[in-house]
Amino acid sequence: MKKLFICLSVIGVLLVSCSNDYDDSALWDSVNGLENRVAKLEELCKQMNTNISSLQEIVKALKERESITNVSTLSDGSGYSITFTSGKTITIYHGKNGSDGSDGTNGVTPTISVKQDTDGIYYWTVNGNWLIVDGKKVKAIGTDGADGSNGNDGTDGTNGKDGITPKFKIDGGYWYISYDNEQSWEQLGKATGDSGLNGEDGDAFFKGVSIADGFVIFTLNDKESTEIKIPFYSETELTVHVTEPGTLKSLLTDEQMRTVLALKVIGNINDEDIQTIDASMLVVERVDLSDTDITGSGSFSGAGLLYGKQTLKEIIYPESCTNIEANAFYGCRNLKTVIAPAIRSIGKSAFYNCYNLENFTMSALDCNMYAVYEKSSFYGCNPIDIKISHMPEIITHTVYRDVSNDGKYRSIPMKKLYISSNIREIEHTTFAGCTMEEIVFEQNSKLQILSTNEWPSVGGGGYVSGAFGSCKNIKRVDIPESVIIIGEGAFAYCTNLETVSFGQNSKLQIIGDRAFAECTSLKEIEIPASITVLYLSAFSECDNLKTIICHATLPPRLNNASATVPENCVLYVPNEAISLYREATNWNRFKTILPIPE
Repeated sequence: MKKLFICLSVIGVLLVSCSNDYDDSALWDSVNGLENRVAKLEELCKQMNTNISSLQEIVKALKERESITNVSTLSDGSGYSITFTSGKTITIYHGKNGSDGSDGTNGVTPTISVKQDTDGIYYWTVNGNWLIVDGKKVKAIGTDGADGSNGNDGTDGTNGKDGITPKFKIDGGYWYISYDNEQSWEQLGKATGDSGLNGEDGDAFFKGVSIADGFVIFTLNDKESTEIKIPFYSETELTVHVTEPGTLKSLLTDEQMRTVLALKVIGNINDEDIQTIDASMLVVERVDLSDTDITGSGSFSGAGLLYGKQTLKEIIYPESCTNIEANAFYGCRNLKTVIAPAIRSIGKSAFYNCYNLENFTMSALDCNMYAVYEKSSFYGCNPIDIKISHMPEIITHTVYRDVSNDGKYRSIPMKKLYISSNIREIEHTTFAGCTMEEIVFEQNSKLQILSTNEWPSVGGGGYVSGAFGSCKNIKRVDIPESVIIIGEGAFAYCTNLETVSFGQNSKLQIIGDRAFAECTSLKEIEIPASITVLYLSAFSECDNLKTIICHATLPPRLNNASATVPENCVLYVPNEAISLYREATNWNRFKTILPIPE
């Protein structure tokens, strides 16, 4: 289109003057000038569309209570690069306000902006007037969340319900605007006048960007010079002593509430203080309440906060707090770490859609998870690392699983499980069906019993697994040297388990009934010399188990002799003990017994 526009202009001039003596330098100056103006228009149009998207992101950040971490000038001086705490970066162009040239005859550059109406919502404006589509003002961003996925209608895709992103283009020398993702276009006016381009680079969506009083201030190029203020991220820490619950806000300055990233509170606090942190601490990321005595819910999802506390990345609860209420961290999408050493109850949707949650330290004391279908405590979370704190010595059964309305077990979405060194016993079914890929026992572990010798039936018959039964993502387990008993079904149905290792100084004495049943990826296992009792059924239906190495010089008592020995499985024992094994009760079930290779 640009080439056609230029060619028609050239032909028009040639028709006027065709003399052989004609000096065409003025013509080509005119053509080059026209081409330059068209190129500038195209660049202007591109910058305007970038500014529209950036303005939309600014309004979205304002709504979601994000802050800004960096403001830098573009290398050519044409605008700014803005980075938010979410990591998203936008570019805004400020132009030169159209002050260096003439608009020319009928030449216009549309002015698009946003304006907050009396309902508190920002709407688009064009040339100072509300942008009206189908008789309604157009919201700058949707009201039901990104991508329209959480709204009732969500028909406008990436803009959420009723959110529209206007788009400009230049065609045939005229400005056009689209309100429907470029499906249709409405003509606004002439893009080029006879003698100018609305001044030099004169789009000027933004009059300026400044930083003052803890805010980045965006001043828009409308007649009201609308200002949008976003908190500016500052690397500061603050410790506050609260002696009377409900007085935290009175102990903070406006500047502290705008800029503090890490807050440690000491003393007595209540829900009112939590709401101060939630609503008034604009950019706080880390909240340490470990030295507080907290009354109330300790919730971080205050009334009317659609997205929870978006800046929050880490929360440390005190040991006096034993409950996390329903919806407490609902939608805190940037939350990464929760340390709650004494928590015993987590309410429904407490961490709903906290999809960046990575680490959770919790108590092993009867910690009950709410279990309603699609409203479980961790619904929408990705697998997280769980650390079991040092509070009890016994981790009780079925603690870390939910039962949904459909009767199915649903576990915490674990990625890695850390178990404190002073845990002495893990009961049956405790982590059954969990999603973790790795189990880490802390050094100097005192664990002695891994899955008690009970394997209870549930739900009208049938059996559930032992302590780590049906954890199908686990590939390797390093059993602490302190473990004496691996109980019934401890790792049954861990179908991807490939390696089980015991320390050189292992104290293991008993491997119980079906402890590793149906671990179909297990090919070899090496049993320590301390073993005294082994259930043959421990390896029932381990179809690929080909090698068992037993270091005990005296044959352990082999229980459950009726169980089937894995086909073609070779038993390796100390050379001096071969005859003892071949003569010991039930050990002759192994067809091949050989000395352990040196």
